[in-house]
Amino acid sequence: MPSMRLLGLLASARALSLEPSLTLHSPLMSAAKYISSGHDELGLLPFNLREAMLIGETKQVHLKDPRLVALFEKALDHEGCVGQLLVTDSGSLASVSSLLEITEVRTRDAGMWADLRAVGRVRIHDVSQTEDEYVNAHICLHTDARLEQPLPMALVEGVQETYSSCHRLARRLREKTRGRSTEGLFEAPSDSQVAVANQFEVELESIVKQRREVMCERGLDASPVDYLDDDVQALLGVSNEEAAELQLFSFCAASCLGAHERAHALTAADTVERLKFTTAILREKEARLAAQLALAGL
Repeated sequence: MPSMRLLGLLASARALSLEPSLTLHSPLMSAAKYISSGHDELGLLPFNLREAMLIGETKQVHLKDPRLVALFEKALDHEGCVGQLLVTDSGSLASVSSLLEITEVRTRDAGMWADLRAVGRVRIHDVSQTEDEYVNAHICLHTDARLEQPLPMALVEGVQETYSSCHRLARRLREKTRGRSTEGLFEAPSDSQVAVANQFEVELESIVKQRREVMCERGLDASPVDYLDDDVQALLGVSNEEAAELQLFSFCAASCLGAHERAHALTAADTVERLKFTTAILREKEARLAAQLALAGL
């Protein structure tokens, strides 16, 4: 079980969006340099497992706790990298977590605001507490197994088709249930129905495009690259752009899944396995959406 100190840190790391007064910029894509330089320790920012970030996702956090501010100040001196410390509802710690880059920091009397992006994954060992009382751990890069050729494009097409079907069904379900009253013959859609429909508001192609742009950014003082370059490939454990694109796609497709399913996708060390797992869950959601749509039309 995590200590009360850890739970306090977790509570202090909730995401907020407030207006800053001072802006500092951290260099981007420095995680690859940090890892390639042989560093095997990383400061960890506590999150609930439900807030696990998949590769290409971004988050803004507001830090008030002096321990977390010290963590970020230390990180900014060491390539701007931190990790997620993922805590389950039962209090256990996930062994695989996201490697984050601090892309922007803003400070004010009320604390520190920071923008983060997930650029890789790490396996966590030997969690400890530093003199500044933030959580630190020995880490190693966690990557997918090397893909055998040819790449599984039929599997990719299956994911795309199933996700597109879910997107269409969800849009029709939202249209059918919009403004429905609880009075009379029909009941209002349940929270679970709304949640499933809302998971597919954005087309998969748009998600991939946005996450790819995130991974290609190189800061305000540098132009973005136009492909998933050597730094990205090193963090993903691949040797070519095609394999990097496929792995990023697999995480994008998994982003619509539930919290525990996303955690499984984060931990998986095989791109094909992740795609197959995601396809199975998407088909379940497709059937559920189709059933809900049929009931809504009664």
